[in-house]
Amino acid sequence: MTSPFTSSPLVAAVVLASSKTSDNDEELYDVVARPISSNYQAGMSRELVEKQQVSDSWIAFNSGAPPTTAAVRPPNYVRVGGKMPKNIATPPTGDQITKEWLTEVFRFRGTLPYNGRVVEMVKKRIGEGQGEFGDLYAIEITQVENAHSHFPRYLIAKICPVGKTTAEKIGLKIIYQNEAHFYNDFTVEGGGLPRPECYHVGADLKGLQPKFIFLIGNGFLDPKNSPAKLYSRVSGCDNEEHLFRVMKALALFHAKWWGHPGGKKPFKWALHPLLTMKGLLLNAVPILTKGGLKALPKLFNDQKHPDGSPVAKWGADYEPILSWLPILKRRFRYLAKELYRPPLTLCHQDTHLENIFFHERYPGGCAFIDFGNIGFGHALSDITFFLATSIDVEVRRAYEQRLVKYYHEHLVAGGVTDYPYTLCQHDYKIQLWRSFIQVLTIIPDFAKARKNRTGMFALNRDEAGEKLLQMYAGFNKRLATALLDHEWIKMLEEVAYTSCCSMLCCVCKPS
Repeated sequence: MTSPFTSSPLVAAVVLASSKTSDNDEELYDVVARPISSNYQAGMSRELVEKQQVSDSWIAFNSGAPPTTAAVRPPNYVRVGGKMPKNIATPPTGDQITKEWLTEVFRFRGTLPYNGRVVEMVKKRIGEGQGEFGDLYAIEITQVENAHSHFPRYLIAKICPVGKTTAEKIGLKIIYQNEAHFYNDFTVEGGGLPRPECYHVGADLKGLQPKFIFLIGNGFLDPKNSPAKLYSRVSGCDNEEHLFRVMKALALFHAKWWGHPGGKKPFKWALHPLLTMKGLLLNAVPILTKGGLKALPKLFNDQKHPDGSPVAKWGADYEPILSWLPILKRRFRYLAKELYRPPLTLCHQDTHLENIFFHERYPGGCAFIDFGNIGFGHALSDITFFLATSIDVEVRRAYEQRLVKYYHEHLVAGGVTDYPYTLCQHDYKIQLWRSFIQVLTIIPDFAKARKNRTGMFALNRDEAGEKLLQMYAGFNKRLATALLDHEWIKMLEEVAYTSCCSMLCCVCKPS
């Protein structure tokens, strides 16, 4: 992910369509709550304690008894952006993360009793040069008083960066709000996707420039645990067991929310392609496809730096796909409806290897991070993005059919009915284009960077730029090869022309 929002087509569409967001949008932020820690209430003045009502408004869908709202909420839940004491206000920078602040946060959340306190801590900034992901700090609490034996001593603090432009600010607000809700509104079990424990989410939603902070468990530093296995997108993964773990985890996650109607508690905040902006986000399919394909050749044509050396090329693997545009143009209506054909479910929407940890301590043997793009979509979009971009071509070819079959088996085991494997195979193939749209979304920005010789196209690239160039070299080869291996365009050619025959026709809500 190269920016906090543009790699997600739906988020990018909202950013393009929005000039401002509401500061107090009750339809977006109003989610139910349970009373906060009684330990903290005992030491606070009553006016600082916000008691929020629990409401069992969870909707029944599919079969079986649905969980109550309280069943999916974590203890001491406070809604995202809800009122909190002034002494635990969301800090704008890591400098404000002090032992005193942590003490008040843990008391408020009930992690510490009211007479407990953080005595000593060590804080170190990590991820320098990756500010688009947020400012990250590794925290070790070295001394604490009156804490229980399971008190979290190793944490990652993640703080929302400052957006420079209006579009960046809108994108950051959406991305961090998504992540805040998934961490804050659900227990790990309640959300359905294994992840590290989150001990605090702070959010100040006032104004266009939001403030967010997350305190997340850091198992990498804990000497009681062996480090989790983490792969890079450059090296890929050929561990068969780990690949199957990912399929099972995603299948059970998708099955949990399969067919959820969206737009209702507990998902009022989540983008939904058929509901958000009354379904007009489907227009992102033709708009982003055309814009990306138009800019793509500018990324691998011959350009030189002032000293005569060649500018780095990007995306030449996609050159054969440029010839597909005439076929695509009169099938955008069909394609948009297929990519987001119900039943939809909650999707991670950024399922690459660097967002997945592998360790036996996690349920199912793996855990996911980075929920900025989470929202409703087609389940197979998560599967194609993982298999077509994160693992090498030879590994995908060797395991692809078995992995998709295994995923479908666990989808059915999770309670999904009326979804035959043949349809799952079709959807896997069609959703390859959803992965490509995720690339097309960022191509115009990359083309500008190459024109200006900045970032990964600079004459003297920094380490971050070099890593990004290497990562995309493998990413692009894998995805382009997957589209060609599956003869994706032949599948689309078999579809008759739709009534959507021009760009203007596509910029209306599909029926």
